[in-house]
Amino acid sequence: MATYIVIFVLLLFCGTAVNGLAEKDPKCYFLPRAGHCDGSHNKRWYYNLLHGWCQKFERDKCAHNDNGFSSCEECNIQCKTPVCVEKVPKHWWWG
Repeated sequence: MATYIVIFVLLLFCGTAVNGLAEKDPKCYFLPRAGHCDGSHNKRWYYNLLHGWCQKFERDKCAHNDNGFSSCEECNIQCKTPVCVEKVPKHWWWG
């Protein structure tokens, strides 16, 4: 009986996770492409698919494709995530 409960919970979790993925705007699945900011490229936030959060481009970089947003809030709404990260901390083993 316990095995059936575990299987049911796993299937329920997997179904919820897949359903959550389907709700994101398709542009959230593009790999971010950064370039210098100018008049036509001023979107400083992108969705980090690997980590599942909205992240700010470093320094003077802006999005040069559809995975770019003017604000963290816009990214949150389009990509269905409550998390914004301005700077990712570097780990000691990365240098």
